[in-house]
Amino acid sequence: MTRQAGSLQGWILTSAPWMTVFGVVLLSPVLPFMMKEFAQHPNAQVLVTTVLAGPALIIALLSPFVGVLVKRVGRKNALIAAIVVYAIAGSAPVWLNDIYHIIASRMIVGATEAVLTAVATVLTVDYFSGRARERWLAFQFGSASVIAVIAFGLGGALGGLAWGWHTPFLVYGFMILLLPLFIFFLWEPTQPIDRLTDEAKQSAPFPWLHIAPLWLMTMLSSIAFYVVPVQLSFVLNSRGLATPESIGLASAIANLGVPLGSYLFQAFARQPVMRLLTSGLVLFAAGFAIVARCRNSSAHGRWCVHRMHWWRPRHPASPDVDHVQASFRTARAGCWRILRCVLCRAILQPDRCRYSCCGSRRT
Repeated sequence: MTRQAGSLQGWILTSAPWMTVFGVVLLSPVLPFMMKEFAQHPNAQVLVTTVLAGPALIIALLSPFVGVLVKRVGRKNALIAAIVVYAIAGSAPVWLNDIYHIIASRMIVGATEAVLTAVATVLTVDYFSGRARERWLAFQFGSASVIAVIAFGLGGALGGLAWGWHTPFLVYGFMILLLPLFIFFLWEPTQPIDRLTDEAKQSAPFPWLHIAPLWLMTMLSSIAFYVVPVQLSFVLNSRGLATPESIGLASAIANLGVPLGSYLFQAFARQPVMRLLTSGLVLFAAGFAIVARCRNSSAHGRWCVHRMHWWRPRHPASPDVDHVQASFRTARAGCWRILRCVLCRAILQPDRCRYSCCGSRRT
């Protein structure tokens, strides 16, 4: 007898990608204070930034191999193991004081996030079909922006407690509380989607000509979109916000523009794609010009809402990509993460910019 998935399974699988959001956003409000903690360390700026961006690098490197791992050990087993390791490695920096040990634990977190994201997506495809599948997949990605708002505020609030920048790492450990849901309410699919994708691969060549432009467009828009989440805490700190709570609150308010922009995008969805992208790029550039001249945190907050409201990665749909294998999709996502993190750090290095995002304006 085939088991039928419902809303409970949809919500459980939706919560798995949220852990990836917490992996980045939760630490953003406390990065300036980590920087002060390790200021005397050689290459402190690169090392502290790696604490935030390191998991993305591991996701990029491991994503092409996640599919092979999942096939060998099973979807549910891989998901459960990833949650356990995520909770242990994620919370380890609470008790660690060596920057290299912290980075090592973060790399392990990146490996688990690669598994969590891939398996949650594949199980959603296995459990659901038709419009239900489309709805849950869209909700997985769409709800991440709302979770990011919560994570910004939570990271800032926890960063203001007695343990300082160590405290937000405790949240990773609490993710273990979700484990019973994954154990008792999920199951290994009897008819996995792999068989269908294998048949699609045999029946038609991979549509590289259709995929390549979408890949490039998404990569560039992702790089632009994630400049602010990576660097926002440093900007706010340099403009007068001196506590994790205030930075977290300001970041959360700014990030409200993302779900708002996603909602309002429905009204403009029928506009030509190039018109939408061009408008977003123009507004994005205007926002950076404004932030370069801002002298207070309230102006920065208004700019971030403005930028995030308009510039959300928007990509034209293609009828030829429905049968793209999950392994390719996760590899593509990994590519975007590594490129956005590398370029964000290169573009906004304080010693290379006239207006530093990690300090006050250079004279």
